[in-house]
Amino acid sequence: MWFVAFVASWIISGIVNAMIGEDERADEGGLQVNPRSTSEIVPLIYGRIKTKKINTPYMASGGNENKYVFIIGEIGEGPIHGIVRQDGSTFTSAGTQFPGTNPPLLYLDGELWTDKWGPDFVYAEFFKGTAAQGVCSTLHAAKPEWNDPKRHTAYIFLRLKYDLNKWVTVPKISLVVDGLEVFDPAAATVGFSDNFALMAYDMLTRPSTRGGLGLDAWFGPVPESPRVNVASVEAARAYCEAKGWTGGLIIDEDQYFSENFQLVLNCFRGEAINSDNQVKIKFRDLNYETPVIDITEADFVEKDGRTTLKIRPTADLFDLPNAIDAVFYNADKRYAEDTFVKTDQDAVASDGDLRKLTKRIPGLNTLAKLQPMANYYLERARFGHLAEGSLADRFFALEAVDVVRLTHSMPGWVDRYMRVRQVGVGAGNVVSIELEEELQTLYDDAYNPSQITWYRTTLPDPTAEVPSVINAAIEEELYSFRGRSYTRLVIGFDQPAGYPFWGGRGNLVEDRRRRRVGEDDGQP
Repeated sequence: MWFVAFVASWIISGIVNAMIGEDERADEGGLQVNPRSTSEIVPLIYGRIKTKKINTPYMASGGNENKYVFIIGEIGEGPIHGIVRQDGSTFTSAGTQFPGTNPPLLYLDGELWTDKWGPDFVYAEFFKGTAAQGVCSTLHAAKPEWNDPKRHTAYIFLRLKYDLNKWVTVPKISLVVDGLEVFDPAAATVGFSDNFALMAYDMLTRPSTRGGLGLDAWFGPVPESPRVNVASVEAARAYCEAKGWTGGLIIDEDQYFSENFQLVLNCFRGEAINSDNQVKIKFRDLNYETPVIDITEADFVEKDGRTTLKIRPTADLFDLPNAIDAVFYNADKRYAEDTFVKTDQDAVASDGDLRKLTKRIPGLNTLAKLQPMANYYLERARFGHLAEGSLADRFFALEAVDVVRLTHSMPGWVDRYMRVRQVGVGAGNVVSIELEEELQTLYDDAYNPSQITWYRTTLPDPTAEVPSVINAAIEEELYSFRGRSYTRLVIGFDQPAGYPFWGGRGNLVEDRRRRRVGEDDGQP
């Protein structure tokens, strides 16, 4: 029987592949062997993307002289929108045969199914993965043992006809799909979307048994007291649409939810914060944000007569990256995993060695979208300072990711953009805050560190000549020590006007006069 030879060839091929090295398998084009498991992870597929692998939990032979092989290939969690066609439209008809003209993009061993085989040798049906989908009637008629409707799982049914000149082994299956249909809470509609903010909302509300966090009602309606802030989702959705942060990605890693969720957030500089017992979706882009409050020097709580403001670099000198490897699925290479490399040669020469930052941005599927984001992450990693200190309790309303303006004479900053990293309550019910320095040019989509103002300050140049003191005066003073009289010279002067680096006490003659009349603190 041809099917026995078919499977035997497949097994032998797997053994041979296991014996050869990675370099010798490089010409396979990145396709992975389809797993056959009843416990394989069912991926979440968002936006338009090519599947990396198809789990085939069912495979059987049948028909006259067993000349057909029947395959069930799981695509991912459902419902998904459909299979992308050759002209870019979407095939959405569930349970119907794939058309041979303008075909859905089904690839067998990396080749479009109509290029080598066609409808005479390949019969395919698509099932969206709805909650009410029925059993594949075509397969059930041929193999009555198959009675699984596979609800909530999108899958493809294949029937391959044997031909010695057409098949060598069981083919590797992949498809280009328009992925999960998601709920838009602002419009109260369900449909396909390649907007990363709506993908993030879907992951937050999706049941925990299906790859999500399980907050609120999945697919709506939004509860009266939602756990996810709908206004923040709508603001992020509008930002992604305006900026063009759209694409597609596959989430199939066996890891914490937070790690999978971060893959979506990376695609639009998003962050999720906890605010008033709600999850808010926020984003970073000074072109679309406004400062929420101004913080001045007078707002910082003092300790021992000194400000509590402390400033340090964002990264250690030896940790500054000067190159980035941005990992993504490249649509121009049939959505194969690709790496965009950006190296700042001037920074490498200055730093003395190459230091790479690796960032996974899987959803931005074209270089036109990926490059601006990669530029941002590299520029952001090399720029800025962190500021921390204690503020009055009225600043407790600040939230992470908020933008503020900071004015303080110590660093010489006037209306400096800062972003809140965290807010807490310190000793004495003061607000402890950590801020990150921000700059408008970080969000211009270009990598141009030469345009970054590294030290914007009102302070004079510390390397310039120090100005002279003024109103210098000298007097002779008589004093007693252990019954003996001594004389000494007391030199007094006024510090340079408006010079912030002066560390003295000012007019020493006036200081001594105050001490003699008991007006000072009595310290020598």
